[in-house]
Amino acid sequence: MLISPSLASGDLMRAAEEIRFICRNFSELHLDIEDGVHLPNISFGFRLAREACALAEKPVSLHLMVSDPLRWLEDVKDCGAAHTFLHLDHIPDAGAVLKAYRAAGIPVGLGLSSRDLRRGGWEEQLRQADAVLVLTCDIDDPAQAYVPELAGFAMDLARSSGRKVWVDGAVDFPVLEELAHAGIHAAVMGRAIFRDKKAACRMAGKWSARN
Repeated sequence: MLISPSLASGDLMRAAEEIRFICRNFSELHLDIEDGVHLPNISFGFRLAREACALAEKPVSLHLMVSDPLRWLEDVKDCGAAHTFLHLDHIPDAGAVLKAYRAAGIPVGLGLSSRDLRRGGWEEQLRQADAVLVLTCDIDDPAQAYVPELAGFAMDLARSSGRKVWVDGAVDFPVLEELAHAGIHAAVMGRAIFRDKKAACRMAGKWSARN
């Protein structure tokens, strides 16, 4: 299982240094792009995302939590990320968005959150996606606490969907073994990496040695 640190949890005033740290020690770089509309949070925009993708020496995954994904299609394409995950719970014609991204040659994945699981109807979208990212905290929880039931859903999806499954949301090292055993492809980790980089690198090294 890959560990993909999220730059949004690092020090964005030293973004280049944080990107180099991630690429030296981990499998991937993860970029969360939030516009303050789909969610109340604002992370960073595509100027930094393009620069991060150009600087990164490892694969990059983009995670778009924005109100109008089609508006940003060309910007996403310019980044050249290995995967782009879209949240579409608010889009009337989600299939058209996925089709447009695929037509542009963008490896597109579906982002699923607690909102999707409450409303349903995401199964057809999943059939059009190359991969899926499941938020393992409630998207509307300000504390962003890890929710085992959401992780359980992600693990069931990894076993049954035939898609590569990412998990993202308060993931910490103690839960990695269970996630990996269930076939989770990658774990996006933020606070667990950046609150103590040295400890995170030691844990990542032990994890890599075991797997």
